[in-house]
Amino acid sequence: MSAGGGFDIHDSILTVRRRRIRYSLFQSFFLDLTGRLLSRRRR
Repeated sequence: MSAGGGFDIHDSILTVRRRRIRYSLFQSFFLDLTGRLLSRRRR
């Protein structure tokens, strides 16, 4: 059981990293979209 707890901690770290990667990708994509919309409006 103790080993299982260690695995749980490792899994939580992996999930946090995946969440950060997803958030960073989503943020960059969202910023790119908003930038395109703003450029269209300026024209």
